[in-house]
Amino acid sequence: KSNINQKELSIGGVIARTQVQTTIKGCKNHGLVSYEASETPGSYIHIGGVLGAGFYGTVLEDCSNEGEIFSRISQVNRMGGIVGTINTGGSVLKCKNLGKVGVENSGNDNWQAVGGILGFEEKAAPDKFLIRECRNAGELYVILNNNTTHKNKIGLGGIAGILCSPSALVENNTNTGKVHGSNSGSASLYVGGIVAWYLKGSGFKTKDNVNSGEISADANDCAAGGIIGNSSVNGSRHEGDANKGAIKCKLASATGAVAGLNDALISACSIMGSVNDVEIDASNFA
Repeated sequence: KSNINQKELSIGGVIARTQVQTTIKGCKNHGLVSYEASETPGSYIHIGGVLGAGFYGTVLEDCSNEGEIFSRISQVNRMGGIVGTINTGGSVLKCKNLGKVGVENSGNDNWQAVGGILGFEEKAAPDKFLIRECRNAGELYVILNNNTTHKNKIGLGGIAGILCSPSALVENNTNTGKVHGSNSGSASLYVGGIVAWYLKGSGFKTKDNVNSGEISADANDCAAGGIIGNSSVNGSRHEGDANKGAIKCKLASATGAVAGLNDALISACSIMGSVNDVEIDASNFA
């Protein structure tokens, strides 16, 4: 337990936090990792099945989580089945999550980031952040009443929640878990089968990822996509990805088999499944 007056609180099933370049390999968590106390633990909370928060090039490889990851705290939550936050570079390689990951709160006006593998990533130098060959099969969810005005909103992704660094690469990952979010407040909700939201730097790329999980977003302002909920940077790319899942979103104009909202280049992607209960076929795929 950390001092609740500190700016950040990090909780991990194996390691809470790294402050130097660290390799974490072959670690497993089977237990509940959560924060449910009434106290407010500073400005940010990082919760991961294996690692809470990793800094300065932390690498996670061949790690797995089967435990539930949960928060009810009214704070900025950065939560992942494997790692809550990666900051200043790093990699997540060949990891898998089978556990349920989610946030439930009726009065949270802070932005949220939740992912099956990684919750939130930022501040990596170009070409210094990678998620490759990871798999999520766990159920992922947010149930919120959130009115945040922060530039980062609510991100819920099968592999990653919110990514912020230039040239981030998300490659050869698979999601089979149900990913569902709801927000009864005014804040934007972005839900993706692989990534919820990417918002900085034109070098971002998803490649050869596959989603077959059910993806849904229920909010007045929302977007949902089989690969990415909101791909908001011109010059980013989604290449060779495949969606096989059912995609649903309350806002029909922001619902897509690949992307809900998109400024990126989409190429060589394949789509199956359905969009808002309409089966995809040759007559409507465009």
